[in-house]
Amino acid sequence: MIETYAPAKWPSLVDLLDAYPYKPYTGYARWPEAGLQKLYRTRVKSIVEDPSGFTWLAMEGGALNGLISLTPLKWDSERLGMSAARLANFICLDEGQQAQRVGARLLAKALDCCLERGYRYVVIRQDAGDLDAVQALESSGFITLDGILTFVMRVDESAGESPPKNVSIRIANDSDCEAAAAIARVAFVYDRFHADLVISRKKADELHAVWLGNTCRGLAADAVLVAVDQGGVLGFITCKLHTDTHHHLGTLIGSIILVATAPDARQRGIGRALTFAALDWFRDQAVDFVEVGTQIRNIPASRLYENCGFRLIGSSISLRKII
Repeated sequence: MIETYAPAKWPSLVDLLDAYPYKPYTGYARWPEAGLQKLYRTRVKSIVEDPSGFTWLAMEGGALNGLISLTPLKWDSERLGMSAARLANFICLDEGQQAQRVGARLLAKALDCCLERGYRYVVIRQDAGDLDAVQALESSGFITLDGILTFVMRVDESAGESPPKNVSIRIANDSDCEAAAAIARVAFVYDRFHADLVISRKKADELHAVWLGNTCRGLAADAVLVAVDQGGVLGFITCKLHTDTHHHLGTLIGSIILVATAPDARQRGIGRALTFAALDWFRDQAVDFVEVGTQIRNIPASRLYENCGFRLIGSSISLRKII
């Protein structure tokens, strides 16, 4: 049986969340389980009690054994020219065929809601280890767009490195936004937007340019660093702080979100210099760990992060369905 979530049902949901093994940061193998559980509960609760979204619970024999949430994506809808939404918290505690049956019922409910609400473009990112959920998504018509590898590094283990000769790295200012956005417009080719056949190359390029412009204005990250020389901006890197990790884990974690180098500035060590500069910025913010993700097919980026001292700790899969 599938039920609509209501805040009064939160206590019964806690045990389900605690039992789910694919929580954020579990690959670090560092923190007490209680801290990870509290952090995960807090993040899930912010989604399931968001008034703009929807959440459903799967009941089996009077017991709660599944969950799924649906949230509209305003920014994506505007950029893609079609109403978009994201699925999250897709959990089926059973295994094998039973898990996929429960998952299919949850997905059917969520997709019916998408149809009623006019959401045409539906995306989800699922932990790659949760194969039952991934296969349930595939059986419901979702296609794989990309896989993400997540790397992590202790900030105090980074050695620091000077940028190439005649190159300096600094915090971006308003005058850098246009040049950085121009780099973003041509730099990304491996992401899920470029991998999706229903999105034109031009639209995917422009999406990244707008994203970077918003980031420079402080709307999507906490800092943007740019590498510059006498000719202008050579590349950028964006940094974000996850302050809830400090509250629940006693450790502040940061993320590198976007990194790109201008086409005519590649093979000069700009990406490496930006990465170390970002680590320095995170260190100044008292960050303990920094994580970064890149697409499975982006081998150069994976090599860059490994060469800078990051280590692989997780993977996920991005899927989408057109309604």
